[in-house]
Amino acid sequence: IKGGNSNYLSKEELPLYKNVFPKAELQTIENAGHWVHADQTDQLIESVLNFLKTWSKNYSGIVFCLQESIPCLLFSPDF
Repeated sequence: IKGGNSNYLSKEELPLYKNVFPKAELQTIENAGHWVHADQTDQLIESVLNFLKTWSKNYSGIVFCLQESIPCLLFSPDF
């Protein structure tokens, strides 16, 4: 995740990251600088929660849940 107003990570650099992390994706949150968490808190939380929901569906033994609006991951003992 990067801020749209930040030049710290660029789309042009994504292939370099994918060499090390083949499943890497770059998501940009508009109207945010390098400190996305401070500039667009709600959008960052929504992006992270969506990632966790998607990620947890791809791995058996992991369940993503919201407990009192707090995200959590549950791991089975076999994982």
